[in-house]
Amino acid sequence: MPILVDVALKKEKNKIMIKGSKHLAIVKPIIKHRVDQAYTAYDVLFDWHPFQLPRGGCRIKSLHATIAGTNGDATSQENQKDFSILLGKSIGGIAPPSLGSANSAVADVLMTAARPHIVGHKFLDVSVLDQGGANDAIFKGYRMIDINAQDADYDEIAIFIDGEPSDYIDRTNMESATVWKRNKWQGLIPDPIAGYQTMWIAGVAVEAAADFGTGMALNMAAGANLAATTISATTSMHYPVSETTVTITGTDATKVLAVGDVVGSGGATASVIGKVTEVVDADNFKVDYVRETVAHTTEIVNLTPITFNFGVEY
Repeated sequence: MPILVDVALKKEKNKIMIKGSKHLAIVKPIIKHRVDQAYTAYDVLFDWHPFQLPRGGCRIKSLHATIAGTNGDATSQENQKDFSILLGKSIGGIAPPSLGSANSAVADVLMTAARPHIVGHKFLDVSVLDQGGANDAIFKGYRMIDINAQDADYDEIAIFIDGEPSDYIDRTNMESATVWKRNKWQGLIPDPIAGYQTMWIAGVAVEAAADFGTGMALNMAAGANLAATTISATTSMHYPVSETTVTITGTDATKVLAVGDVVGSGGATASVIGKVTEVVDADNFKVDYVRETVAHTTEIVNLTPITFNFGVEY
């Protein structure tokens, strides 16, 4: 008996971009940084984070990035600190091995283990690339950097990358399979897409003292803790599960957060709270649901303080 095949799906899974095609990849790595410990030079800025690109070899032609300021204010330039990005690929369906936790020193043995996976590297001299200056009064909450072929102040990024033609990401060597599946469902990491390849990005702090603190402290009614949302078999099929309003005190939330940011609790072990669905006012914002209980007065931080926009050409 012949097997019927969805021809369109088959073509999509084997798609390779036509020469000259262009694509924009927006990447927001989750950075579980510590607000009780400043970055030092050559700390892990953020560990490997996956992102999706259409299949086929491509060249990164441009980079635009936004970098959140400290406590909602970037004009004091605390985060105008140099760092490097590493681009990696899976090998045999296995993700690059972890470089360690954010704020921890880069270990040579871990960097050696990751070497076969690394397909690109770029040092970012943020003070040179910073698009602030006259724009500080407008873009007060974050810094911006740009690299493109027409930039007279900096070389074109010009990195050629190509990943594995795989629709499955295996990251179980970095965190448990349960956490991996939950994060995919929560939209915190990308779900593999037919016709796409999974690439990875990690960051290393080259200069010390970057600070992604917010100055926002949890301040629920009557000094209550923020309780985790109970996930049942019924609610787990719907997203967002149960929007929850988070009340804070301190820095104005409208100057720190935007819809789509992932927020977490600060401290020695940062944890994910949820994805912002609405910034209500200076003292309140909503998340899709609360993943972990958070204690009263804990600092609430943005775990996605850096957004990369890669312009690629095939």
